[in-house]
Amino acid sequence: MHTNINLFMKDILLDLAQELGYSQSAFSLKLGYSRGYLHQCGDNYSSKTLRSILTLFPNVNPYYLIYGRGEMFVNFDNHNSNITKLAKNNADWQTLYINIQKMFDNVTAENEQLKQTIKQLTAQNSALITELDNTKKVLQITDNK
Repeated sequence: MHTNINLFMKDILLDLAQELGYSQSAFSLKLGYSRGYLHQCGDNYSSKTLRSILTLFPNVNPYYLIYGRGEMFVNFDNHNSNITKLAKNNADWQTLYINIQKMFDNVTAENEQLKQTIKQLTAQNSALITELDNTKKVLQITDNK
């Protein structure tokens, strides 16, 4: 384990260069620096260096690059697989939402129809009650004679 944080950060770059198949000088040049950059970068590297590495090698794990922990590379196959699963789940939820909205719209329309039917039946009921009352009056008059 490295006790000097600056050497530790330099070692991260050296390990990364080796893993990517570059010599120290070739990796330095690839990043846009002089040949001796990796050899001389005893102090912590700049955000420019981080951006260069992540732009040139997007599969490098930024967490590893900064802290030296975790996997050196991000597995995009798993990442893409997870994104695909999330997208499918999202599509499933959207489909479910659309179906529920359609059912709600249908129930709302049916509810409006039922309200109209209740109004019609209430009106018919009132007419029948009035007719019944009139019939009772006629019967009473007939009975009184």
